[in-house]
Amino acid sequence: MKHTRREPCPNCPFRKDAPLAYWHPDEYLMLSRMRRTEGQPGASGIFGCHKDRHEPPAEREPCVGWLIYQREHGVASIALRLKLMQSAAALAQYEQSAATCELYDSIEELVEDNIERDQELHPERYGGPSR
Repeated sequence: MKHTRREPCPNCPFRKDAPLAYWHPDEYLMLSRMRRTEGQPGASGIFGCHKDRHEPPAEREPCVGWLIYQREHGVASIALRLKLMQSAAALAQYEQSAATCELYDSIEELVEDNIERDQELHPERYGGPSR
């Protein structure tokens, strides 16, 4: 896993100024599921940067917006805690990442804003009429 990025991408879902509903709603719902299970035994993961979704797992980077969120909220992710203990590069990225924009205060707010916009753009996904 690489650890070179230090700020959220322009279309990072954690940025308040990123386009809403840019990603499929499943991506936002995955964040919500990850948030609900953080810190619990069992499956844990690192939310990857969408720019790397076509890369092999060893080449993907974590989402910098997610890293900042984790740092500001006490690093609940067990997978991230383990990575930070094992990798100096991961720890440097975690400590040095910064936002030059406003980020969502909560994953719930991030998900709500994006799903609401997705419902407006794609009502057929939610049982409404298609465009």
